[in-house]
Amino acid sequence: MKKLSLKLRFIIYFCIATFATWLVATGISYILSKQILREVFDSQQVLFAKRLASIDINKLHAKDKQLMDIKSKAIKRFEYDDDILSFAVFNLYGKKVFHDDEDGEDFVFNDTVLKQQDPVYMQDTKKWRIIWLRAKNNTIIAVGQEKEYRTEMAQKMAMAQALPWLMMLTLLMIITIFTLSRELAPLNKLAKQLKQRRPEDDSLLQSNNAPQEIQPFIDALNSLFTKISEMIVRERRFTENAAHELRSPLAALRIQAEVAQIATISSAQQKTALSNLMLGIDRASRLIDQLLTLSRLDAENKQLEKEPIDWSALINSEIDLLTPLAHKKQINIDYQVIESNTTAMGVPLFISLLIRNLIDNALKYCPEGSTIIITEDKTSITIEDNGNGVDKETLARLGERFYRPAGIDITGSGLGVSIVKQVIILHHWHISFYNRPEGGLGIKIKT
Repeated sequence: MKKLSLKLRFIIYFCIATFATWLVATGISYILSKQILREVFDSQQVLFAKRLASIDINKLHAKDKQLMDIKSKAIKRFEYDDDILSFAVFNLYGKKVFHDDEDGEDFVFNDTVLKQQDPVYMQDTKKWRIIWLRAKNNTIIAVGQEKEYRTEMAQKMAMAQALPWLMMLTLLMIITIFTLSRELAPLNKLAKQLKQRRPEDDSLLQSNNAPQEIQPFIDALNSLFTKISEMIVRERRFTENAAHELRSPLAALRIQAEVAQIATISSAQQKTALSNLMLGIDRASRLIDQLLTLSRLDAENKQLEKEPIDWSALINSEIDLLTPLAHKKQINIDYQVIESNTTAMGVPLFISLLIRNLIDNALKYCPEGSTIIITEDKTSITIEDNGNGVDKETLARLGERFYRPAGIDITGSGLGVSIVKQVIILHHWHISFYNRPEGGLGIKIKT
């Protein structure tokens, strides 16, 4: 059943429930009809018995016209054979003194009617419903009616109500199935639209005629398509960027490797070629590492598992890591804490990447003998240097992927600040770049 469509399952369950309801209603109608007919026919029999008690039985015989009129009046409202109603008359001693020459001769006297105060007594046998009446003329009158007749009449009454309801319920099921098919038509159209959808199609699903209950589902699908589209764009951009940026260093590596393989070059030239080859490998490795890091940050769109940031520990750790490079360029790194930043929450791994890239960029682009000042206060982290700063165009484009200012001969991929900005975006912080009045570049991160 679970493999069937929702529409077909609904139709099956609805038809079963409707038919079951009809059966239960018909059964209840049959039971109520029997109870109503029991009261009606009992009253009819009592009336017939009282009429018999009002005439002189001794002067009548079974085929007497007066007796037949009484019997006909008792059953005239029902178009049925009068054999279903029979009677017999007994004296107080139980002797049968008169009957209707039909089934009345089979009635057996029941003396219970003599023992009770009420002159009317009801008796049920296997075939008959018998009303016993103790008359004032010292006779006991028994009027019987076939139970089969009562049952058939109850069945007819129940079916008279059940058949119209069955036709109406059948019509209701047809209308329901038609309405359901019509209302589900937009879903079928939507399913067809999804089936024919191309993988690269990022257009939103149209939901003009869709039921209101399906709108959240369509909105969720559109949101999913948007996310998938963004992911595809990121992956395509990553692939294009990686192919573009790796082409040059790989070509340079091949050239250096070919130079090192030339047998006629001197030992010094071969050593230089191998040294350049190692530098190229380091550059390519760093580029690949940055590309993978940036790709990971781009894909990190879920809720981050943040924790309190220990800025002092993270900054000192990165300073220790980059100290050899700073000593090589005779650059001093000064870390100052005005007031501890204890309110910031984030991912320590990403914060380490942020700090490392900012300090590394400063070390690369600052001239020898410069000073890098890292300042921590209650709501922000500031990194400043006393280098040459940058022009307005470069300042505005800092953070663009693979962007490197013109005229810069320092090796790099232009991804360091992009990684920083992506970390800032993930943490919902704010970063600003500015030229210091006294010279040099400043970077402020507000947490």
